[in-house]
Amino acid sequence: MRFIILYILAILAANLTADDILTVWALQFSLGTLFFGVIFTLRDLIHRQYDKTVVYATILAAVGVNVIAAAASFASPRIIAASAIALFLSE
Repeated sequence: MRFIILYILAILAANLTADDILTVWALQFSLGTLFFGVIFTLRDLIHRQYDKTVVYATILAAVGVNVIAAAASFASPRIIAASAIALFLSE
């Protein structure tokens, strides 16, 4: 259960920080990209513990939490939409 909660929170954190740009030397990248290694690792751990139904429900829950965040103006709707599409396609 802890991996599911961490997964949802990691996706939320990635989406909330997607517009923040981090500069390291001459390279610039979205701060949200730092979370994606964690997100896919957590999803793999969820796959190992549960069946696909739970994995899909977890992804839907993560999208739901992010839609609520977008509705509360904490995150950009375009980022949430792109994130949801990417999560479903990567599965």
